Amino acid sequence: MKKLIQLICLLTMAVGMAFMVAPAKADTLTFPIKSSYDYEIRLEFYSPSRNLYWPGNNRSWLLDDYQAHNYKLNCRRGEKICYGAWEVEGDLQWGVGHGYSQTCTNCCYTCKAGNTSTKLINLTGN
Repeated sequence: MKKLIQLICLLTMAVGMAFMVAPAKADTLTFPIKSSYDYEIRLEFYSPSRNLYWPGNNRSWLLDDYQAHNYKLNCRRGEKICYGAWEVEGDLQWGVGHGYSQTCTNCCYTCKAGNTSTKLINLTGN
């Protein structure tokens, strides 16, 4: 009986090892964003499904030039990620705004397999 249990354990481990695969590479979604606005803007990204924020820890990125910057986020395949931006010294907001405080129609993107990118997002003073 003891040998039968050992044999079953060995077979179970062998089957398990046969189905082992290398860990999946993390999927990423890159947001190229630039500001054409004349004043400083703060920027965050949000995952509503995981209640996750980038960069996190009550921080945000500062856009204070007219250059395009790439924000590469690790994400889960199928996850929706939205950008939110707001004027540092004013009330203007873009995307989902500060702290996911508003709705938007074209500010959320879906994480796909591998390394993908959104189109360039240009924040203007409209």
